[in-house]
Amino acid sequence: MAHDGKNLSAAAGTYDLYLNCSNGDFYMVAAGAEDPTVGATLDTWVIRGSINGTGWQSDITMEMKDNLLVAKDVTFDDTDNQGAQFKVLKNGEWSGTENAKQYNVGEPIYFSVGKGDNIAVNATLSSVKYDIYLSIIKHCVCVVKAGDKPTI
Repeated sequence: MAHDGKNLSAAAGTYDLYLNCSNGDFYMVAAGAEDPTVGATLDTWVIRGSINGTGWQSDITMEMKDNLLVAKDVTFDDTDNQGAQFKVLKNGEWSGTENAKQYNVGEPIYFSVGKGDNIAVNATLSSVKYDIYLSIIKHCVCVVKAGDKPTI
């Protein structure tokens, strides 16, 4: 179903509802009908950047927690001399520029998946751990100090 913000409407009856948390797709089928998500491939969401001393060379796979994806205990480094920067990648796919807009820790950040500018945050390098939360449906990420709750 489209993510157009409109209310759902259906004839009176009993339905099964399915939400693919990997891509935000929503399905409503007659009760007892075949699950439309059987055999579907779930997307993998990763963070790549100046994180955990990897210098943009490896990914951190995000895991589901409380309806959001999260990469926990991330440290930012400056291996590329550009500060704390990263991209959110769907299935490791990357395109776009390397320019970066600066954001504050704790601030919701709306972005284009895998393309566009890097996401840069005003984070302490090396010594502080952060959690990076992602809402796929909102295309929003939030970087918080490890253990803090996101504002998305």
